[in-house]
Amino acid sequence: MADSFDCFSILVAKGEVFVNGKSFPLGQYTTDILNLDGAVLTELDRRIGALLLAVQTLLQEKTDSAARSAQEQLSAVWDMLFSFPVYRDLNLDKWTDNNLFPLLLSDPEKWVKVQDAASEGHAMF
Repeated sequence: MADSFDCFSILVAKGEVFVNGKSFPLGQYTTDILNLDGAVLTELDRRIGALLLAVQTLLQEKTDSAARSAQEQLSAVWDMLFSFPVYRDLNLDKWTDNNLFPLLLSDPEKWVKVQDAASEGHAMF
């Protein structure tokens, strides 16, 4: 299974953590996370709020312009998230992540599934 922002694998063995084939000292990520400045998390929260507003607009308007706006907000979140401990070392599909909304809007079948709250496509989204 490929790594994604919400599902990835790490291996812990003999004082080391292996992420994406790279070795790190055990505790490195914990230390890196604890050393994050609170302002970084506040900024991430602000960006997520802006993303949620843009997604609401997209779901109402269903236009290319709204999709571009939502994608800009999502990309701003990704930019921060992909710089965080663990995420910066994962092999993620950043191209798809940074083109998600235009791709979704360009596929009518997937777009309908995302909007159906009872569908698997909606749950995945």
